[in-house]
Amino acid sequence: MPATILRSRTGHAARASPVCVVAAPGHASVTHLCGPPGARGPAPLCLLTQCLTKSGETRGCEPGWTVLFLSRSMAACPMLGLAALLCLSAPQANSVVQYRQPVHVVLLEPQGRDCSHIWAERPRAPSGVYTVQPEGASTPFKVLCDMRPDGGWTVIQSRDQGRGTPLDFERCWQEYKQGFGDLRGDHWLGLEHISSLTSQPGLRSELSVDLLDADNHTLQAHYDDFRVGREERFYPLTLGQYSGNAGDAFRGLGHTDSQEGCGFSTLDRDHDRCSPCVDGAQTFTSCSHDRSGAGWWYSDCGRADLNGLWPEQAGAASGMRWAAGDHQPTLRASVLRVHTTASGKV
Repeated sequence: MPATILRSRTGHAARASPVCVVAAPGHASVTHLCGPPGARGPAPLCLLTQCLTKSGETRGCEPGWTVLFLSRSMAACPMLGLAALLCLSAPQANSVVQYRQPVHVVLLEPQGRDCSHIWAERPRAPSGVYTVQPEGASTPFKVLCDMRPDGGWTVIQSRDQGRGTPLDFERCWQEYKQGFGDLRGDHWLGLEHISSLTSQPGLRSELSVDLLDADNHTLQAHYDDFRVGREERFYPLTLGQYSGNAGDAFRGLGHTDSQEGCGFSTLDRDHDRCSPCVDGAQTFTSCSHDRSGAGWWYSDCGRADLNGLWPEQAGAASGMRWAAGDHQPTLRASVLRVHTTASGKV
């Protein structure tokens, strides 16, 4: 049977629902309306977000969605909130929500565990978007595979300032968890998917960090035992041995700089290792919220941040960093790729 979802009049339907519920932290009973925060089934009724940017802008709501600010009375009485959502879903004159439309749910059929597995089974497979299901993952998902002579590499992050309108990386925990962007352009694959890819039993993962600076020089950092842990530990980072010409910015200048073992932080989830955090003469509370604006594995903020924000005007400093030693190039593009092999055979 086809699932029924709501579509907004503006036509945005990349996500299954146009209703975004914004609630103050602590309104746990909103899960009666939406399910767990950020839950997205084949046809969820709404997406809960509790995340605001430094300027007070809501994040997690797509353009064109109806934004429902949940009052305390609605949170206390789920039926009242549900009635509000039903009113929003009814076709009305001058309403943002215009009509219901049946949508067929497409079931993804995995083509392999990951891009490395697909390449091993089909060495002539071209680069492109494939459906994978890592060992132990509950559901399949789509990824961009870079098929090289040395194997298939799964792209987990891609950014290029020259692609036109830049993708906004100033996002919250749920979006960094589930992923965002266009697989064929700027995107973040999602922490849950990255964790699944790099935690497969019997497999070892390599990370390739490919950078392009403002002078079109290419830089690369390689880590031979890359893993991202589970959400209950805030997706901690494991790296392995470094090689390359970019410098080991993940480990920085020493113990307080090193981001290895750090949990992931976002605007609304602070898991960095500093309190307070200090950068030169500046003192602040959160590396993500107060300095970077993006999500990353921050230590005492650290010297690597490839999700940092692009400068808002020409000549301004970029938040995208890969600083090793005294060298900090101005970056214009990055790609993070993962390759898996049997343990001990990297």
